[in-house]
Amino acid sequence: MPIFYFVFSCLCLGYFVIMESHFSKRQRFFYKIINSFNFCMVALLSYLALEAPNKETFSYIMIALVLGAIGDVFLGLQHVYPQQRTKFFIFGFLSFLGGHIVYLLYFFHIQPVTIIVPIIMSVLISLAYLGLKLLKIRFGKYTILIFVYLILITFIVSSALARVVTERKIDHVIFFLGILLFFGSDCLLSILYFDKPQNTRILKFINSSLYFSGQLLIAFSIYFQ
Repeated sequence: MPIFYFVFSCLCLGYFVIMESHFSKRQRFFYKIINSFNFCMVALLSYLALEAPNKETFSYIMIALVLGAIGDVFLGLQHVYPQQRTKFFIFGFLSFLGGHIVYLLYFFHIQPVTIIVPIIMSVLISLAYLGLKLLKIRFGKYTILIFVYLILITFIVSSALARVVTERKIDHVIFFLGILLFFGSDCLLSILYFDKPQNTRILKFINSSLYFSGQLLIAFSIYFQ
């Protein structure tokens, strides 16, 4: 059942990212909610299918996924109600930030921080800083929030990679790939929001593909515990 629903969710995502540019704002919002519901259901069905599931791991991942889905709702509403764009953006951003804090607590709970984590973080932050300089992106009043968010997401990516290196289990690999795609979507999203590129159609296509694929992989990693 989880495999079937995962495939179904991938098909829904494929339809959404291909047709996104043809949707109205309300249609786009509706299909984003469907895809967000799907990755939460993949996680739940994966958990229920296991004979001896890890309840703690599921709880952390599920809470983070739900916060991501809530963030999707708020970020979608800003396009449906542009007059309240700033408010919905902040609520959505804080929801995703909350999800990353849950992942932070998860990694602190399951494993000690090894030296490889700050090394990888330093590389990722340096690359992000270089990219921002080259693109001349300014975050204005959101600078502090974006910096905190960057620290959290790079810590999560680094911790996930460190776990793959040390334990080499299939669920850890899938989770890492998912969080890496999530990180890529965040980087692209910062360009879409703060750089205001002229041709956004392709960028939105890539961003949606990265984000929802990442969330689906994170959710599906539960099935392989």
